Amino acid sequence: GFHPEWGDERLTVVASMAGAICILPESFYTADKPTLFLYGDGDVIAPYAGNGSGPYAKAKAPKTLITLKGGTHIGFAGSAATLFATIPNPDSIGCTALLGNIGEQSLEGLLTELGFDEQETDAAQCPSPCETTTPDDQVMPPLRQVELVNAALGIYLRAQLFGDEALKGFIATELGKQDDVTVESAP
Repeated sequence: GFHPEWGDERLTVVASMAGAICILPESFYTADKPTLFLYGDGDVIAPYAGNGSGPYAKAKAPKTLITLKGGTHIGFAGSAATLFATIPNPDSIGCTALLGNIGEQSLEGLLTELGFDEQETDAAQCPSPCETTTPDDQVMPPLRQVELVNAALGIYLRAQLFGDEALKGFIATELGKQDDVTVESAP
């Protein structure tokens, strides 16, 4: 889809769910494929401003940003609903694991170690993971998050892949009516 050398023209729609896409260069934002940004504003591993709302603002239309209020990074894993149902903030476990593995290493150093080319990434614009916390009473329950992720992704992909205008409207009108969801779109 987006990468100038590795892109696949068969891709007709793109979805980023809690992805650490802040590392992507400006060329990422020139694609004109329908793009879904599905993020939780309580995500401290791939912080929302740098990976959700910021990239959404840069992307070309058509695009949709679905924000799960209090959604966490770990809450995007389907297994999170069961494994972390009693944990007040699943990202606290994710941050402990992540920081225990990367220590004091910079994001740029980590990307280099993972094999990313400096010319393909722009880590300078990325917020560091796990520098903030989301208060436990503001975190979306994992079961609710998994339900919303499955519904939002399924509806979005079906609407885009099959040109279903009724489903496109459903995202804005019905999904957007939920107290714990906001939807922004640019057709």
